[in-house]
Amino acid sequence: MEKLFQPIPVASWTHLGRKLFSIMFVSSLIAGGFIFWSYYQPPENDTLELNFGIQDQVTAQAKPASKAKITEDSERRAVCIAYVDVDGGVTPLYPIQPGKVLAIPARENTEVEAGDILIRMDDTLQKAQLEEAKADVQAGQSQLDQAKVMFSQHELKINGQKSAIEAKRSEMAAAIAKKDQAERLASNKLASNDDVNAASAIVKALEFAVEGETIKLKGIQALDPHLPVNLATNDLTARRARLQKAEYALGECSLKAPFKGTILRINTSVGETLGSNPKFPAIMFCPSAKRIVRAEVEQEFAGKIALNQVAVIQDDCSSSEITWRGKVVRISDWFTHRRSILLEPLQFNDVRTLECIIELDPGQPLLRIGQRVRVQLIPTEDSTKPATAKSK
Repeated sequence: MEKLFQPIPVASWTHLGRKLFSIMFVSSLIAGGFIFWSYYQPPENDTLELNFGIQDQVTAQAKPASKAKITEDSERRAVCIAYVDVDGGVTPLYPIQPGKVLAIPARENTEVEAGDILIRMDDTLQKAQLEEAKADVQAGQSQLDQAKVMFSQHELKINGQKSAIEAKRSEMAAAIAKKDQAERLASNKLASNDDVNAASAIVKALEFAVEGETIKLKGIQALDPHLPVNLATNDLTARRARLQKAEYALGECSLKAPFKGTILRINTSVGETLGSNPKFPAIMFCPSAKRIVRAEVEQEFAGKIALNQVAVIQDDCSSSEITWRGKVVRISDWFTHRRSILLEPLQFNDVRTLECIIELDPGQPLLRIGQRVRVQLIPTEDSTKPATAKSK
């Protein structure tokens, strides 16, 4: 314990002080050097300005002209949103006859020819109506044949009635002769008055008979023999029309392709009952026609488009730099709402637009129906220059 509390010699204190002084002196020199270096080091911005000072002076006069040119080009060009379509548009198909779906021979994204069956419906009722209409036509044909026979008999009836009148007149002449004979015999007391009265009554009855046959002849002559034939002919025409309706109804039980094209989508299934008031089409059908781009230009930029104007087209939903080229072939004469109103982002549906049709140049990649694209309409004098599309 005594060794621990012994006093330190003066020489040791001196040596320790010198070491501390040396360390502090070196640290002060280092800190002063850093401060001096940081104070006289030039800033980074000043270095950049020195490096690019000459370049800024050279291009200072060219900048206003470039900005003016870019502004002029942007003001002359029109950029709009469009979508890919075919001339005439996509055709929605739906069976005319309501009923149950029995079969769907068609498949989506397949090409079909005109007249190919796409959907086959239940046709039991339509077949029965067709048989009924056929029997109705046969009955009408029989009525027409009967009317024609009656037409040929009309003249015979007239001739027969005339013969009947002549016969009655001959009978009346014989009765008159008998009456005269009875009167002569009665004047000679060879016959009674009753015989004379009876002969007179017979003559009078035959006179009425002749009159009746004459009236009957006039009634036959007044008949128009063409009328029953015309009625039967018109009736047969109506029956044949009902037969055509039944045949058409049976044919419409099969939904057929109206022309050559591609089936885009089938919205029904086997066993489903389709009514007469559809909520959506059974099939979306695209005709085999040249694909076009329907550009909807807002009224603000409508003055920048013209016929045969070159259009540069780019997919609106991808960053690819692939572009298509085409030209404006038709411009609408009607400012109205958009043809396809969808809740697209950054698209206003409550503005008036002018529709223009753009035909694509041949030999380019295929654009799909309904594809949303961005169209840049180049001014006419710039149409010969190659256009570059910026990626999104």
